[in-house]
Amino acid sequence: MHSSFDGGASGYEASLTQAAHAMLARVSELGDMAAAETSASEPSYQELVPAEDLRQACHETVTLLLAKLAGLDTAELDRALADLGRRRARQGVGLDTLLRAFRIDFRIVWELLITWLESRPPKVRQYWTEFVLPLWHVVDEISVRISEVYREAEAELAEERERDLRSLFEELLYGTGPVSTVARKVAARYGLGEHGPYVVVRADRHAELIRPEDALRENGAHSVWSLDSDVLTGIVALEKNPQQLADCLRRILRTRAGVSPPYLSLQDTRRQVWLADAARDSTHPKSCDVVFAADDIPSAFVGGAREISDYLGAALLDGLASIKESERRRLLETLQVHLEGSGSPTETARRLYCHRNTILNRLRRFEELSGLDLTRPKDLATALLAVRSVRRVGLDSTGTPA
Repeated sequence: MHSSFDGGASGYEASLTQAAHAMLARVSELGDMAAAETSASEPSYQELVPAEDLRQACHETVTLLLAKLAGLDTAELDRALADLGRRRARQGVGLDTLLRAFRIDFRIVWELLITWLESRPPKVRQYWTEFVLPLWHVVDEISVRISEVYREAEAELAEERERDLRSLFEELLYGTGPVSTVARKVAARYGLGEHGPYVVVRADRHAELIRPEDALRENGAHSVWSLDSDVLTGIVALEKNPQQLADCLRRILRTRAGVSPPYLSLQDTRRQVWLADAARDSTHPKSCDVVFAADDIPSAFVGGAREISDYLGAALLDGLASIKESERRRLLETLQVHLEGSGSPTETARRLYCHRNTILNRLRRFEELSGLDLTRPKDLATALLAVRSVRRVGLDSTGTPA
């Protein structure tokens, strides 16, 4: 480093430069002090930053601060500072944590400057107030620069992660061969090993959607997500039971979603997507239902066979077209509760707060209008699918889109 200090300078500038030169001889000691204090006060440094890396960074920061105060050429140290900011971003050290560590370096230098002044003659000791402005000007310059570099590195990392995720989903959803080593490494970075169990989640996009992976991680589940057009796709490690996952997804997504059956290998993801789509499409677009394909096969069928389900829904409503709206509504509600329960008229009556005979009369009335016999398995299945189809398209009991 070459000094730009004018030997003829006088007053506090000469004293500050003299002090900085004197302290440069103690950089090793000061850097070690800063590293020890940072390690003790910032737990994330112990977890994320190797000890020698921290020690070297503290030495470089203290040297940079003193060199600027001494009027020395700092081009090489400035480059080291930029490298440090990028390195900390990639190590996962938060910007606030990084700046707190820098403040430790700055405070140690300031305290030593005061100690140096106290050992000087009275006419030099009086300069301590003049030392403050140039010191904090340099501190501000370094802090601003490290923040800029850190944020640039964060943006680069975000772009890299986005590229990696796009490649991962492209391969897992649309690839034809075995999962590549690159894709496995990307998945592992997000806590997903080659073997599950996993589920695929397909959800409509929500305008106020938060990052699902962050919210799921807080609930103990690892996942990766990608937004393609208006469909949000997630691959979730099944670390919770399905009901817990459904409750969590309902809170996070706030829109309709379909969940595939569990599967064991990432390579099987591409074969599960259509089942998640079918489960999602079994519900009305304005609903917030989370449908598990494995737990609700009739709904998955309705969502996956759109032409058939549209026909069944329309046929059901046509059969009920001759009665009043109020009766249509009662019959559809009764049939839906009956078919989604155990099929017991007694249980249906209890759930609808009706007499058992009332339920039996409604079911017979439905059979009369629809031509279906609910005691025959084939007709019972047709009725179940027809009711689910009506619910999927959001038709009310009049046959009008809801």
